[in-house]
Amino acid sequence: MSSKRSKKELQPESTQSDDKDPSTNTAKSEETKTGETIQERNVALDNLAKTPIQLIVQPTPVTPAITPGKPLTPGILNKAESETKNDELKTPKPREQLVEVPSDEVGRVENNIDNIPFYHGFMGRTECEAMLSNHGDFLIRMTEIGKRIAYVISIRWHYQNVHILVKRTKTKKLYWTKKYAFKSVCELIAYHKLNHKPIYENMTLVCGLARHGWQLNNEQVTFNKKLGEGQFGEVHKGQLKTSVFTSPVTVAVKTLHQNHLSANEKILFLKEANVMLTLSHPNVIKFYGVCTMKEPIMIVMEFCDGSSLEDVLLSKESKVPPEDKILYLFHAACGIDYLHGRHVIHRDIAARNCLLNSKKILKISDFGLSVKGVAIKERKGGCLPVKYMAPETLKKGLYSTSSDVYSYGALIYEVYTDGKTPFESCGLRGNELRKAIISKTVQLTIDVEVPTFIQAIFDQSRQYDTDERISSRRIIEIFKEESGVHEIDPNGIFHRFTHIGDVFTKIRNREREAVEVSN
Repeated sequence: MSSKRSKKELQPESTQSDDKDPSTNTAKSEETKTGETIQERNVALDNLAKTPIQLIVQPTPVTPAITPGKPLTPGILNKAESETKNDELKTPKPREQLVEVPSDEVGRVENNIDNIPFYHGFMGRTECEAMLSNHGDFLIRMTEIGKRIAYVISIRWHYQNVHILVKRTKTKKLYWTKKYAFKSVCELIAYHKLNHKPIYENMTLVCGLARHGWQLNNEQVTFNKKLGEGQFGEVHKGQLKTSVFTSPVTVAVKTLHQNHLSANEKILFLKEANVMLTLSHPNVIKFYGVCTMKEPIMIVMEFCDGSSLEDVLLSKESKVPPEDKILYLFHAACGIDYLHGRHVIHRDIAARNCLLNSKKILKISDFGLSVKGVAIKERKGGCLPVKYMAPETLKKGLYSTSSDVYSYGALIYEVYTDGKTPFESCGLRGNELRKAIISKTVQLTIDVEVPTFIQAIFDQSRQYDTDERISSRRIIEIFKEESGVHEIDPNGIFHRFTHIGDVFTKIRNREREAVEVSN
């Protein structure tokens, strides 16, 4: 077929787009703005962790760690970082003429972009750059520019990462980046790759990088019962189809509200998945993946059918047996210690964020406030769990593994008071309570009988000075020494502890012996 018949020359048209079209999202004014302006508008979503295979970030930069730790493990998104002028988005320049390439000349291609292995959906710049390691590597992603979404081709060319915005003509809605225009992004990619045509300047597409296992398709997830609603969206019980050869897995699905959310809020929503990505422990909620290919954006995780620890403690139908209280606190300590070993600070340890399954296995959940690091300093407003926070956090904004242990003390209080909120009876709220905790005017005490070793753990976890505070590792050792409990089997199949009745008998005997010695 001759080029005269198959290709039509087009006058360059305005690239202003409608809101509903994913690639039409670069307003005409953006073409005349400087790279710095584009960078400023795009920084909220194009700032992801420099880790090999991840996806999520904190929207607001955090003050650097006080105590250096190990390098961050791969995650979905890590903290946002400012972009430089050298990292600006490459916007194709309008040419005197664009050449329209008809579909029959492109050949047979997949027209659903979701089915292209190297389309990664909603993804930020820094995260995708961590994946681009070899010359010619490329992927397609979706990002936000202002309040509009757009397709971007990210490519590694020699020693530079380049991000090319896919533009669209106004009248015919054709996609283009350099010289040739197409009816779909799929055709644009296929034509340039198969014919070795430059996609931008002299850059060609060599090797498309496939999605990872945790990057799920929306079609893999189905919703059932609505479980609740949060700041950014809803939580549903659902089913995840992992393979055509296996039965669907029952999961909990967090969905993001589709309307009226800024790019920063979307990143906050996905931040939880960033922390959970590399975690695997019987006492930590399991993470299956995220759906970012299209709306609604979702986080898919393990479903626990035993409710939250808070609900169990507050239940009027039945009281929690003493031996179960010990078991729950031990499981929580194991989960917290695992997080600290992975350099994760949870920052919101409380009974409401501990879930139970049908086997009474407790799992730490809700990583929306969690951060990776050994210690950080962060001051921010908003609704904070003051009643559970350590004095150094309330005073200076300091977070560490030690501040998690302080919150663990509040969890002990909740367990042994059958779900009462810390400082509930002191009559202070908000900033008044914050000042009282800092000045030691009020202190948390348990006014009911508890096992001696539990009281000792509580007292040591609530020390004002962080240097005198007990560690999560030492808490586990005390549980083993005093009650005979052991960690759950790594496969999560069964408990490896002494019969729970014997555990409580052992505790009573130890306390009786202690009384006899003192007399």
